[in-house]
Amino acid sequence: MVTVPVVNVNYVDVEGYFMTYTIDDEYQNFKWKLKMKDNQKIYDLRKKLQDVYGWPMSNMIFCHVHDKQVIRIIDCSMTIKEFQG
Repeated sequence: MVTVPVVNVNYVDVEGYFMTYTIDDEYQNFKWKLKMKDNQKIYDLRKKLQDVYGWPMSNMIFCHVHDKQVIRIIDCSMTIKEFQG
């Protein structure tokens, strides 16, 4: 008899805003939401955004923005769980 370990996979909703490089008076946020495994990397999130919305991965950075200022740039090797935590 062979036993296979059961892997506990947690899916989480990942939300964010697509923002253009320049912000002017006509600027509008586009909110996106995807379901991802919490152990996947930010790189996987970039790939999924490219597949779902057609945004090239080379045009994306992930960062925390507050009051039109970049607070923190997110590394692509970070997991979704670390990003949300």
